[in-house]
Amino acid sequence: MLVYEVLKKLDYAILSYGKGNEKIEGLRFSDDVVLFGPDATVYDLLYKDVLDVTP
Repeated sequence: MLVYEVLKKLDYAILSYGKGNEKIEGLRFSDDVVLFGPDATVYDLLYKDVLDVTP
C-alpha cells in the first residue's frame, strides 16, 4: 500500500489491463523498423524499448 500512496501523491495513475491493450493508431516509425506494423498498443510502448526506433 505504501508504493501506491507514494505514486498517487506523485500524480501517477493506475493502468488497468484493458487500458494496456488499447491500440494506438497512426504511429510513424523509422522505415527499417518492423516491430509492430502501423499500430502499437499502450503495452508495446510502455514495456518495450521503442526509443531507438522512433524517428
